[in-house]
Amino acid sequence: MATMHNFCTYNVEEIVFEVYAGWEISYFVNPLERSCQCGKFKALKYPCSHAATMTLHIRRNPHQYVDDVFKTTNLVNAYSFLWQPIGNEQAISPSIGPVVITDKNMLHAKVRPKSTKIRNKMDEVETSQAHYKYGLCKQPGHNRMSCPVCGSNS
Repeated sequence: MATMHNFCTYNVEEIVFEVYAGWEISYFVNPLERSCQCGKFKALKYPCSHAATMTLHIRRNPHQYVDDVFKTTNLVNAYSFLWQPIGNEQAISPSIGPVVITDKNMLHAKVRPKSTKIRNKMDEVETSQAHYKYGLCKQPGHNRMSCPVCGSNS
């Protein structure tokens, strides 16, 4: 994505750069604050495509703008301590924390939400089973499960 953007220096004194992501879409990137107008650079703590374009054009290493959380040294440090094997389940001590007891009166039944549609004459459906005909045998008054011809036999 960074190779698709165009680069333009905006303000050299404040070190803010303008990167064009399309014909009329531009984003301002501030490498000192590690921010971009798209918001991804600051939120993800990783250079967005606009920031990567900026680093390519000012000949800086884009990896210097990656947060320390994503660096390999921190990953190695996170897993460098010794892990103690637990053994079997009987060796695990019971937790001393609070016990949660559910109140069955507070549980809600699964209910279909009420429709907000305003019904009119076009929405009226004949609910009489006498007018309903099952699709395969074309006989009125039953459905697939109660069909004497093909329901329980198939």
